[in-house]
Amino acid sequence: MHAAPVRHLPGFFRFFPTAVLLAAILIALAPAGPVLSCHRYYVWQESPSPYDGSSWNKAFHTLSEALSMAGPNDEIWVAKGVYRPAGSDRTSATFLLKTGLSIYGGFAGFETSRDQRNWLANPTILSGDIGVPGDPSDNSYHVVSSHLNSIGTAPYITTLSGFIIQDGNANGADMNGQGGGMVITGTAPVLGQLEFLRNQAVQGGGLYLGTGTKTSFDQVIFYGNHAEQDGGGIYANGANLSLTNGLFSGNSAGSRGGGLIQMTGQVNMTNVTFSGNSAEHGGAIAQIPTDPKPLLKNAILWGNHATVEPSVYDENNGTNPNEASYSIIEGGFPGTDILDQNPMFVRAPSPGGDGAWGTTDDDYGDLRLQIYSPGIDSGTDVDVPRVDLVGITRPQDGNGDGTAEYDMGAYEDDCPPLKVFLPLITK
Repeated sequence: MHAAPVRHLPGFFRFFPTAVLLAAILIALAPAGPVLSCHRYYVWQESPSPYDGSSWNKAFHTLSEALSMAGPNDEIWVAKGVYRPAGSDRTSATFLLKTGLSIYGGFAGFETSRDQRNWLANPTILSGDIGVPGDPSDNSYHVVSSHLNSIGTAPYITTLSGFIIQDGNANGADMNGQGGGMVITGTAPVLGQLEFLRNQAVQGGGLYLGTGTKTSFDQVIFYGNHAEQDGGGIYANGANLSLTNGLFSGNSAGSRGGGLIQMTGQVNMTNVTFSGNSAEHGGAIAQIPTDPKPLLKNAILWGNHATVEPSVYDENNGTNPNEASYSIIEGGFPGTDILDQNPMFVRAPSPGGDGAWGTTDDDYGDLRLQIYSPGIDSGTDVDVPRVDLVGITRPQDGNGDGTAEYDMGAYEDDCPPLKVFLPLITK
């Protein structure tokens, strides 16, 4: 039996192969995913009116206006200034992140390229001080929020970069007691070039990471945050956190983890510096689960304080400590190439003349390393960031011996020193 020639088929089937070919061509030329517009919205308090967010000269005056307009695949550029979330009460007054939306601060108000911004030179502040100025009792519970039911599950990257997040006060019940600076639950935003300054909470003074959260941080600073219970800087609860170029100074917790506490999940930290942090248990870090171990690499933990337990606290009685390598840890620690030597900071943190953190005379220090620091040119080069906290390329020849090697800690020392902007502390 032979197949009937196409010309002997009825008219519809005679043209069917041609139709299939045409459909295949149209499918091949079509975009792989949903067609989304990509808009850029500008925010600048000094832009002249009228404003519609279409340029620096017509920028929105508030970030909340831009957030209400922007959607997936859009960008928001925010110039220096102080921005407060809109809302009818402390619970609703928060900057709520959206699916696939990228928000960038650190602009001066003239840039045409994102590469021109400088987040350290152009402080762009997201403030929770929405009520009586200087009175934390009526501040936002969370300055920034990211939740699964708000951010959705679309396959677009959500980004927040270039901001100082300050003066949140999560002193309420349940979730309103978590993450004064920022609360993230069940989402995976990319966060970088952020400073968390003087936020408060019951848990996670600066940042609370809830179950299902998977996020990466790069170039992040935690200054003077406080938790009534655990996690002065960060409370990680069932989260997968990767943190590089992190700086923790002057953070405190009433119970565990002055700088950070890991409850469950996985926390990996590379080129981080903890100094001047305090808690009852674990002035720098507290680690609770039996598995997996937190990972520390190219880290410096020095000058932290714990009233009961050491600055690195393992609640499993030392049976599952942090897996540390190529680090300076005060008091010593099991691991590979661990040093118990003064890192020789340019200026160590100090609570000031009153001896208490959280007051106006706090000094978070200058945690760069002096030229003879044992942390210079002593780190590993395996899976490490290629720039430091302030953007200096790694590695540098910090000790001037003719060979560039990676440093420990958040800063890469350059010899001779480059002129860089240090992280800003607002009063």
